[in-house]
Amino acid sequence: MKRYKRLREGLKARGIDQIFLAQKLGRSISYVSSRFRGVDGWTSREMYQIMEWIGEPEEHLHVIFPPEGIDKPEVPKTAAKEVLYRLIPVEQ
Repeated sequence: MKRYKRLREGLKARGIDQIFLAQKLGRSISYVSSRFRGVDGWTSREMYQIMEWIGEPEEHLHVIFPPEGIDKPEVPKTAAKEVLYRLIPVEQ
């Protein structure tokens, strides 16, 4: 499983690979690679810089940089509705 899926998508859309990202951050390629693999964490400064470079608002920080780089699984809308219907009794 690849971590930081949305970060990877945002960088790819702007033609930024890990090598270029490392150069922009002033870090080594292995440093950046270890962050993408979840071995080490990003600094808050790095996260905010990257958000700016990929044009994402700060409010999306939790989406682009989820905990441990792992996205929350999306629940299909039909499944969510089913759960709601079970939780909220329908009056007859």
